[in-house]
Amino acid sequence: MNKYILDLISRINDKTEERDERGGIGQHTSFNAIREAGQLNDASFLPELKDFIINSPHQEDKIAVYIILGGIIRNTNKIDDIQFLIDRIDKEDKITKHYILKQFPPIRKTLENDISTLLQCVDTNDIGEKITAIGSLFYAPHPEAEQKLIGFNVTKEEKEVLQITCAVLSDIGTMASIPFLQSIISTKKGELKKMAKYAYDRILKNIL
Repeated sequence: MNKYILDLISRINDKTEERDERGGIGQHTSFNAIREAGQLNDASFLPELKDFIINSPHQEDKIAVYIILGGIIRNTNKIDDIQFLIDRIDKEDKITKHYILKQFPPIRKTLENDISTLLQCVDTNDIGEKITAIGSLFYAPHPEAEQKLIGFNVTKEEKEVLQITCAVLSDIGTMASIPFLQSIISTKKGELKKMAKYAYDRILKNIL
C-alpha cells in the first residue's frame, strides 16, 4: 500500500497526545490525522483502500481505512464509491459498522444510491446506534428516508433521537414532514422544540 496511506493509518490509530506550540498538551495525534483524512480528494487511493478493506482481518486498521475512505468519497462524490461504503455495512462487525455509519453525514448521496441498508440501521433499540444511523441520512434526497424519520412516534422516542431527526429533516424534509414537526413543536419544550421549529421554518423557506 502507498507509504503515505500506511503512515496516515498509523497516525489515526495513535492516541498519543501532541504538544502545542506553547508546550502544553494539544490534540491527540489521531484527532489531527482524522482531520487530515477528511481533506483528502485523491481518488487514485481508492482501489487499494477498497482492496485492503475487503481482505484485511485487522479491525483497528480497517476502521482507520474506512475513515480515510470516507474523506475521499465525501470530496470526490462518485456514486459507485458511495454505494461501496453503504454495501460494506452489513459485512462488518458492530464496532466497525458504527465507524462506517459515522462517515455518511457529510456525504451527498444521490437517488441512484440504494440507501436501504442505512434505513435498516435506523431500526435498532440501541439509542446511540440509532442516532448515528439517523445522522447518516443527511444529504439523502430519497423520499423513503424522510418517510422513515417522520414515522417515529413523537411520544415514545428519546429526546436525543428526535433532536437528530429534526436536524436531518431540516436538510431533507419536504411538506410531508410538516405535521410531524408540528407535533413536536406543540408537545415538546426547550432545545428540541427549537430544533423542530428551525426545521419547520427552513422547509417552508425552501418551498416558498
